Amino acid sequence: MSKPIGRPTKYTKDIGALVFDLMDEGLSVVQVARKLNVARSTIYKWAEDNDDFSDTFTRAREAGEAYWEYKFLDMMQSRASDSSQSLIKLYFANRFKWSEGDNEADQERAAPQSVQVEIVDARKAD
Repeated sequence: MSKPIGRPTKYTKDIGALVFDLMDEGLSVVQVARKLNVARSTIYKWAEDNDDFSDTFTRAREAGEAYWEYKFLDMMQSRASDSSQSLIKLYFANRFKWSEGDNEADQERAAPQSVQVEIVDARKAD
């Protein structure tokens, strides 16, 4: 039997609960990986190799997103400044791949377009 190549895994059955708890507090995958002293790719590999962890990891990411939704909802309800709202949009776009769409393109399609037509008489002048 051949010897496994690479480092032994740090994965244990208990890691799922820890990852869930950390992400439920709003930590990102990168932050969780740092706390566990592993690479982010290792966490994704664990999810790929372990069905139980994969389900827990999916729920953990959703819990992390929900954490920030609640936080930002509180901020918006307390009349956060316009600059804070811009930062919130940027954060959600980068972390959760949220987008509002291309507003300029939507406005161009919705706005009536004017067309200027020039009529040219191609007949020879007598």
